[in-house]
Amino acid sequence: MASTGDVTAGYWNPAGLTKTDQLSVMLTNTWMYGVSDIENYYLALDLPRLGPVSFGASWVRLGIKDLYNEDTLNLALAVD
Repeated sequence: MASTGDVTAGYWNPAGLTKTDQLSVMLTNTWMYGVSDIENYYLALDLPRLGPVSFGASWVRLGIKDLYNEDTLNLALAVD
């Protein structure tokens, strides 16, 4: 069983959001395979618990600079 209890839980394992109780933000920028034109951006947000409810969101952009990109928005809700 996977157990992620940090800001990345909203993407990898939404149930892990119940293990956090603070505002967390993560931002990454990766040039895949060492090629600067292949971009991968990731932004994640984990909100503090509101009673038994936890909420997280993330945005991922993968693409080739000035040619193509794909955006994914992930919303996660977990109840403990």
